[in-house]
Amino acid sequence: MTTRPDIRPITRRTPGPVPARVSAAALALSLVIAAVGPAPARVVIEDDAVPAAAQGVLERIADAFVASDHGALGDLVHPDGVRLGLGPEADRISELTPAQAFYYFKALFKSGRTEQFDYLRERVTRDDRVLAVATWRRVPSGHGGVEMRRVLVTITRHARGWRITGMTALSGG
Repeated sequence: MTTRPDIRPITRRTPGPVPARVSAAALALSLVIAAVGPAPARVVIEDDAVPAAAQGVLERIADAFVASDHGALGDLVHPDGVRLGLGPEADRISELTPAQAFYYFKALFKSGRTEQFDYLRERVTRDDRVLAVATWRRVPSGHGGVEMRRVLVTITRHARGWRITGMTALSGG
C-alpha cells in the first residue's frame, strides 16, 4: 500500500481544560435561564375574572328567564346561531338561527314559569368563551310541581359584544 504525500492522517485531539471564566459564565447563564423559565404562550384568566361585559350579559340572561322575556334572549343570540337543549327531552339539542331561537324561547316560556335562575359558577376559556352553570327553577304550565335543572350557558365574544352560543340542560339535575 502506498501513501500519498498530499493526504495527512487524521489526528484526534483531546479537549484541553476550559478556562474558568468561560465555565463560570456558562453556568451563570444556565442558572438565569432555569430561574426565568419558559415564557407563557398565552395568558389564562382565572375562574373569578369573568369580564364585566360578559358578567352583564349573564345577568341579562338570568333576568330574561325570570321575566319570561323571549325577546331579550333572542336579542342576545349569536348571529351565527345557537345550540339549545332546554326542553323536556334532555338529549334533544337543536342548532337554531337567531330567529328560530326567538320562537324557541317564546314556546319555552309558554310551557312554564321561571321562579329562579341563579349562576353557581362561571369560567373563562382560552378561546374567548364564558361557560356558566346555572340552577333553573321552574313551574311547568298545568303542573303543580317545581322542576329544578342545571343549565350550561355558553356565551362567546363577538364584534357586537358577548352573545349566547349555547344553552343546554345538564343531565343529573
